[in-house]
Amino acid sequence: MADEEHIRHCMLYEFQLGRKASEAAKNICSALGQDAVSSRKCQRWFEKFREGNFSLDDKSGRGRVSNFDQEALQALLVQNPQITQQELATTLNCSQKTISNQLRVLGKVQKFGKWVPHELTDNNCNQRVTICSLLLSRQNRLPFLEQIVTGDEKGVLYVNLKRRPQWLDKNEAPQPTPKPDLHAKKVMLCVWWNFKGILHYELLPSNPTITSAVYSAQLERLAQALREKEPAPINRKGVILHHNNTRPHTARITAEKLHQLEGEVLPQPAYSPDIAPSDYHLFRSLQNFLLGKKFNNEECLKNALTEFFCIKITRILQQRD
Repeated sequence: MADEEHIRHCMLYEFQLGRKASEAAKNICSALGQDAVSSRKCQRWFEKFREGNFSLDDKSGRGRVSNFDQEALQALLVQNPQITQQELATTLNCSQKTISNQLRVLGKVQKFGKWVPHELTDNNCNQRVTICSLLLSRQNRLPFLEQIVTGDEKGVLYVNLKRRPQWLDKNEAPQPTPKPDLHAKKVMLCVWWNFKGILHYELLPSNPTITSAVYSAQLERLAQALREKEPAPINRKGVILHHNNTRPHTARITAEKLHQLEGEVLPQPAYSPDIAPSDYHLFRSLQNFLLGKKFNNEECLKNALTEFFCIKITRILQQRD
């Protein structure tokens, strides 16, 4: 049987002729004996040759380029985290397989950033830092978190489909699940809440036009609900309203109504949906509660929302106890 070094020379020769690893293994076995080299071994050496390493010394490892510049790779990743493996391979003059292996060695994985409505400018970022610092300083001087009333809106569907897994035989195709209608029937939930639970909510028709006049009327009804449910905070410290910066919330009519109701507005940095508490304290659990439920009319939908809000209040009270 031929020695290993001779077989490696044969593999390199076959590679330089442009043959595939399986074809090279077949040719070498025909010339040197049936068990001279396996296709898998030939593939391993061909990977090494493709990476530019033509050394026939097996001590260098399986296809690894011993002099790879990891610092250059890390610098490129810092400079542009979105660079592709092919672009890295071209820049560093090596194969994409080498880049893939080195990224694995460095513990790098690809992750998608979440979609946001706007790209924040330097001024937006500075504004966020300033407002957060001021609120933190205020909380340290005179705690105010229990005075906050948060308001937000969410579309609620009458039919809330849920795709469930199916127990099937290995080769059996699952039953398809239809996607929700793009123009499904829904209502707009407008809700206000504080650390104790839901204070007031309203259901508006689908895709309503919420003007400053409509929002001001809602604030009047919210104030009435607060007088009934939370009279002590209003009389002692007042209420701090937390809502986003949409035009109906910042219009002159709305500002006048808030002044009339003696309400303060919590500063909210522009384009900051990631710090809207309703998204992670209320709407996600609401969506999970509604999944799989269908409602024939608005009254049934209201009853379901009331049930959900009661569950939330009960859990809040249990946590406080």
